[in-house]
Amino acid sequence: MCVCVCVCVCVTGVQAATNRDGHPTTVQTYENKTVLLPCYVEDAQTRVRWWRDEILLAESSFGQEQQSSERITLYSNGSLRVHHVQREDSGPYVCQAIRPSPWGHVTQVHEIEVMYPSSVETVPERGELEVDLNEEVIMQCVAKGVPAPVISWRTKGREIPFRNTRAVLRFSADNRNLSGRYICVANNGIGEPAEAHIDLRIRYKPEIYVKKPWVHANPGIRITLDCTVSAWPEAKVRLLFSKTVNGAQLRVN
Repeated sequence: MCVCVCVCVCVTGVQAATNRDGHPTTVQTYENKTVLLPCYVEDAQTRVRWWRDEILLAESSFGQEQQSSERITLYSNGSLRVHHVQREDSGPYVCQAIRPSPWGHVTQVHEIEVMYPSSVETVPERGELEVDLNEEVIMQCVAKGVPAPVISWRTKGREIPFRNTRAVLRFSADNRNLSGRYICVANNGIGEPAEAHIDLRIRYKPEIYVKKPWVHANPGIRITLDCTVSAWPEAKVRLLFSKTVNGAQLRVN
């Protein structure tokens, strides 16, 4: 009695696992495609079972075709056809050829890898982050997709170089000018790259810049006093007038 696993035939519009040496095969495909996994046997007394995650998908005696669900068909030659594959269909599929006693079972494993475009989410999810000046900044980018996406970051039109993992962006907020939008890009070559962003705000105490510390003017002339205040959160600004009258200090808001 002989049991073997052979090369599956080519079916129009179907992606098929093809090997000639009996080794496991990985089929890379896209959503809503159809995949054919081979498990041919040569003995009419051999039954075929297909398993996935220890769950029985289909079972039949040789020579009988069976449709176990809307998307799974077991052909009479032992091959398994998976229609309209979805992301959750990715993983190993085990073909088990069950032979009469005293011969044991023969198994072979194939794998389906459903490829799909990148998606990305940021941590924090709300896309906003506030830290104090000189505090450590930690931003994270969680990407999904098959193949695994490559992650990159950019800010203010420049890509950020990395030494370690790209998924986590970590640095010290030692300069308030580091505030701004940080964009995470995930790209796996399937479809368009996915993007998400985090707006970073660095809290710092008010800084005051005065263009001229004094201004000369004749009586009755209108003048402008320039005072630039920078802070986050925005500071409340008051202008105080101070003058010495008869030896006393006079301050007016």
